[in-house]
Amino acid sequence: MFDINSLAVINVDARHLPTEVASWNYYNVIFLDTCTRKCWVGQKSDFQDFPVLHLPEEKSQYLVGQEAYEFLLRLKSGLISPKLGETNIDGQFIRDHQAFGQRCPGKYEEMSKFMETLKADARYIRSNYIEQLQKGTMENAAKLLANFKRGDKVLIVGKTGRNNASVSQVTLDVAFAVSHASQISYTCPDALALDVIEARFKEEDVAKRFSSATKLNKVSLADIRPLIENGCHVFIDQPMGESSWNDSFLMGSWKAAQKNGFSMVHLRGSPSLMGGSTKAWKGAELSNYFGPEDVRDRKIKADHDNQVLIAQANYDVSVLAAARLNRSTAHAFKIIKEHPAEAAGQQKLDFC
Repeated sequence: MFDINSLAVINVDARHLPTEVASWNYYNVIFLDTCTRKCWVGQKSDFQDFPVLHLPEEKSQYLVGQEAYEFLLRLKSGLISPKLGETNIDGQFIRDHQAFGQRCPGKYEEMSKFMETLKADARYIRSNYIEQLQKGTMENAAKLLANFKRGDKVLIVGKTGRNNASVSQVTLDVAFAVSHASQISYTCPDALALDVIEARFKEEDVAKRFSSATKLNKVSLADIRPLIENGCHVFIDQPMGESSWNDSFLMGSWKAAQKNGFSMVHLRGSPSLMGGSTKAWKGAELSNYFGPEDVRDRKIKADHDNQVLIAQANYDVSVLAAARLNRSTAHAFKIIKEHPAEAAGQQKLDFC
């Protein structure tokens, strides 16, 4: 019978895997093989002949009991993945657990209940915390400020690099952030630059990022007012103050035709003002308008909110691990109920 209190995990950085460890016979334990780490999961008695690790602490870990369960839960939840919250690790857990079942079917049945327990806890952490994380990028901050919803229409006033050699990454990233719009119209004050943007949007690596239901629409700057009148969010990736005529035209078009429920977001301030807004844009008194300062502030808020969520997730990981080992269901529910993370969602867990 698998005893969770005797749980043991050995975690080694994949880049510093000693030969004697790589050749160790792991028949009786689960071997998790990822691109960044090699992990062996079993009971303490399974590792009596494991090679001694002469590696610094940050390159290898031997964890037992609650620490071992916390590590596995953080790993499966995506809390310690190179890309926070990534889900590839789920498939790796399933693959390596099944491989264990093929070589050690008797012990596989004993471990299966433990793996199901781990899966349930990871689902809780993901649904209440990981899935609530916000992308800490300027384009996502702009999307949140605009209150963009799937199926909305969007107009992007794009930008190209020097000599029209490339499309601004901000222009592309904004387009990707709203990739589920029903229509993405794009424009640029310069006709040649607009052609460059059009060509880039049609290239396979960009085109495949959009929903199949999204219509891409090239439009000249002079023809944007009907789009605004019909209702669309406007995202601007053009430096403020570079052309007073363009600035006035964009402000005037929004003021004359802006429709309730839609927003204009300017992502790029004046280079001479360290990315800040010009007096003209500050004093335009536009409705539902957000400037580059608002975008930066929203990004900072998202970063802070993410840090709070991660801290709460790690706290609940420790609570769940202690509950699993001590089978103290009532105590665990009391702690989680009193924890501020309660606001993130309520979901009862099936403690062993």
